[in-house]
Amino acid sequence: MPLTPIPRGIEITLRAHRGGDARVNVFHSRAAGGTPTQAELDANAAAVAAWVSVVQVQNVSNTVVYDTVTARDISVIDGPQSVVSLSGVVGLDPQDPLPGNVCILAHWATTRGGRSGRGRTFWFDSSEAALSGGVWSSVFVSQINAASIALMNDFATINTPMTVLSRKYGTMAGVIAVSVNNNVYSQRDRLPGHRRHRRRRTP
Repeated sequence: MPLTPIPRGIEITLRAHRGGDARVNVFHSRAAGGTPTQAELDANAAAVAAWVSVVQVQNVSNTVVYDTVTARDISVIDGPQSVVSLSGVVGLDPQDPLPGNVCILAHWATTRGGRSGRGRTFWFDSSEAALSGGVWSSVFVSQINAASIALMNDFATINTPMTVLSRKYGTMAGVIAVSVNNNVYSQRDRLPGHRRHRRRRTP
């Protein structure tokens, strides 16, 4: 939950785990009206759960077990929520997974310029087979890019466009594009909601 209410804001939290290590992705969208309705929360949770079950699992290690998707109204403090269980959903990639801190990033471009108008999402637990010469293979980059576009389109389909939340300014900007490059990143820590990343140096 942001420190201050975000008008028309919906926050969707995806939770999974690999062994005892949590995996968390957080997305945001904008309600069609002034306050998110329960129907919109239900639709957001269901849309992300369906995307996970059909799309994301294709490029996630089968050592990852998914838990829940929660869509919460963040236009008010302690707003209502909708929870979808992902019990029984696991990653489908049988290849040996990379260390848990290694990730590929989806970079979200928005209608706002500057740092507050950019977002990124780390894709967890890819396999060693996705690497080629110390960077992500072109095939893998294309797959992650297509999966990210699919998620953005899913939000648009249910009339709650995907956004990037600026916690500093308490505002949201609509996502208009996504890009994925072949750089290998290392997440500095695994605190939920922690967004700082650095590129891992490769020989």
